[in-house]
Amino acid sequence: MSREIVSGTASPRRARLATARRSLRRQRGMVTAEYAVGAVAAAGFAGILIKVLTDPRVFELLLKIIEWLLNLVFGHKVL
Repeated sequence: MSREIVSGTASPRRARLATARRSLRRQRGMVTAEYAVGAVAAAGFAGILIKVLTDPRVFELLLKIIEWLLNLVFGHKVL
């Protein structure tokens, strides 16, 4: 007979495995919640990005930055 059956206690390895299994069961719901929070954050960021990029002042600023970068790289006016 094995020692754990005789003594009635589980081996340390079995105890660690049981603890790991319980921990994994508890975390299954957390994964779903993390995906939900990530999806809400992505949707919020997309909404803000759309609002900012449709603003004419921001569009002009981005266009000027791109034009400046192209002039810097190519050395002459591109746009």
